[in-house]
Amino acid sequence: MKNKTAIIIEDDPVYSTKIEMILISTGIDILKYFDNATEAIAFIKTQTPDLIISDIFLKDEKTGIDLVKEFRNDKIPIILMTNSTNEALYEEVKNIKNINYIIKPFHKLTLISIIEQIFTLEAAQKSAEQLDEKLIYIKYGPKNKLTKIEYREIVWIEASNNYCIIQTKANKFTIKKSLVRLLSELDNRFTRSHSKYAVNRQHIKAVLPNRIYIQENYIPIGRAYHKSFMAHLQTHKG
Repeated sequence: MKNKTAIIIEDDPVYSTKIEMILISTGIDILKYFDNATEAIAFIKTQTPDLIISDIFLKDEKTGIDLVKEFRNDKIPIILMTNSTNEALYEEVKNIKNINYIIKPFHKLTLISIIEQIFTLEAAQKSAEQLDEKLIYIKYGPKNKLTKIEYREIVWIEASNNYCIIQTKANKFTIKKSLVRLLSELDNRFTRSHSKYAVNRQHIKAVLPNRIYIQENYIPIGRAYHKSFMAHLQTHKG
């Protein structure tokens, strides 16, 4: 968890030190310590950390829950701590995104586990977002208008000599490019199932012994491609 930053908001010096040692052991840099929510909120508005760890009840009138509400529309993960077992507190924040809740006292491995889950999920989300942003441009229509097609829209690709027919949910597009070359330009969500076909695994509904059910259609699985196709699906699940 190197290159990650955090702030600690805790008015109990013992717990503040405990959290500091745990964060240092994970490689997270601590930007600042606070014993009240008011100063912490002001700081976060000028310098955004990767993680906030805050007690709920602090020295000033504002609480950790006030802090959560202040940044509820941001993507900053927040771990709230409390000695209280009052379920109403938990109910107040449980449906807010990026919030984790921990009851004191806790073992250091509990906190480390929560932090690891936060950053693992964040990395997965970023990876998914990057995949979804990918696209190709082709000339389409009688005027050869340049059209963009997002990778996620492509359901399957059919080879036709030196051309490829790209099937999306709504349209078909023809591009003057071989299937081998086109696949080399796409990412790993695409795999070849047949000498004439490649499919987007994210659209597959079912895999049968010799064909794929995808977008209300059946695409063949060639004998020569069966092993590599199944291996690809196994390697790139999801």
